[in-house]
Amino acid sequence: MKTSKRDEIILILYFLLQPLLDVCACLLPTYSIHLVVRGLFALWLIMKIWQLPERRLLLVLLLLICGGYVGYQTFFLKDALMESVSAVFKWGYLLLVLLYFSQLKMDTLTRWLKVVFFEYVGLYLCSYLFHFGFNIYLKTDGKEGFRGVFQSINELSAILVILYYYLLLSWRKKPLFMAVVSLLMIAVCLLSGTKVLFGFTLLIFFGVLGSLLREKWSHWTKQKKGGLLLAMAFVMVACILLFFQSNVYHNMVVQQDFFQVKHLFSLDFINRVLFNNRFTFFFRNMTYMKRQSILCWLFGIGASNPLKWIEIDFFDLFIRFGAFGLLWTCFLFFFFMKQSRFNKLQMLAFLILGIISFTSGHVLLSPAVSLYFGVVFACTDPRSPF
Repeated sequence: MKTSKRDEIILILYFLLQPLLDVCACLLPTYSIHLVVRGLFALWLIMKIWQLPERRLLLVLLLLICGGYVGYQTFFLKDALMESVSAVFKWGYLLLVLLYFSQLKMDTLTRWLKVVFFEYVGLYLCSYLFHFGFNIYLKTDGKEGFRGVFQSINELSAILVILYYYLLLSWRKKPLFMAVVSLLMIAVCLLSGTKVLFGFTLLIFFGVLGSLLREKWSHWTKQKKGGLLLAMAFVMVACILLFFQSNVYHNMVVQQDFFQVKHLFSLDFINRVLFNNRFTFFFRNMTYMKRQSILCWLFGIGASNPLKWIEIDFFDLFIRFGAFGLLWTCFLFFFFMKQSRFNKLQMLAFLILGIISFTSGHVLLSPAVSLYFGVVFACTDPRSPF
């Protein structure tokens, strides 16, 4: 379905506001400006979905389920009402995005993603250059990393990765723009020290570059092919050297020393160094769940429970919202993906967000990031020029 001009303007403005909302979440947390604006957008989504007869039943079910979860967490788990509303809102926001954007076709949205990207990168780099941002770790931790004026470096990483994917596809025939955007991403990677951002930046860059070379390979002379292969080899070597000089590598070494991981290719290395001990947290969560009632297995232990989050979204969704919450979310994803008939580029974007949610979390239950599932559904051809 195509949007009206007014709805298109609202959507564009909302996307352009995202970096500023994330800055407000970091610098002005007590005012909850980001939650108020995202809450108003959720109400707007509800009104727009209600106007679609084929979506009304699912909308009513969603609202009833969310209301039921608030009641369950408040009266059975004894969570504070506002904490329950906040937790359920973050989950419901994702589902509202799926309900609305899965029937929307708006490839023109991609042309505004470049502005959003430069907003995020500009705010991040300026906060570093002018010394008004924040470090991720304490000095006593031994690790290095800069999060700028954003509350969560994991959320920022996921957002920049998906925006970078769309920008490279859109500017695939403009080498200069691709180079500028890639250099900016490398700068953020080196400062942030996050594995996900560094790894996906390289994967997307070489993936898009490789697809471009494959399209034109048969038309080039041997000399040009040799020169390009040499250039790619140089870039790969430069990336490897950068990695060993980056905060990413430094933090991995600190993590390895702290946990006394001796073997590089071992499950211990994967868990403690690559996944920051997340699988240990998973087993602790499951040990806790074994002592809980059947209701907690069905509907979760709530977001207010002091048990440490795993930071792998699918597991956190199960622990906090139970088997029902996880299955309901998966059902909506697969239902709308089948209905939308994803093409290869959409599927790749979906896989990028899905893998990030499994490796570092902060995707499915973070409204700042889950919004970009809407982009995956609405933008059927990310290669459209802008």
